[in-house]
Amino acid sequence: MSVTEREFLEQLHELNHKINFVKEQSFQDARSCLDVRDTLEKLKIKVTFFRVFVITIIVIIVTSLCLS
Repeated sequence: MSVTEREFLEQLHELNHKINFVKEQSFQDARSCLDVRDTLEKLKIKVTFFRVFVITIIVIIVTSLCLS
C-alpha cells in the first residue's frame, strides 16, 4: 500500500479515531486505555513521519528525473 493511496489515509484516519476513543475512555478512568494510549500516540507520530518522508523522497525522485 502506497502512502499516497486513499486506503493509507483511511487507515490513518482509523488510527486517529482509535486514539480519540482511548482518550475519551481514559477520562472515565479505564485503566486498560491508559496502557495503550501512549503506544497509539507514538504509532500515529511514526506513521505520519513515514508518510511525509516517503512523499518527500517521491518528490525528489520525480524532480531529479524531470531535470535529467
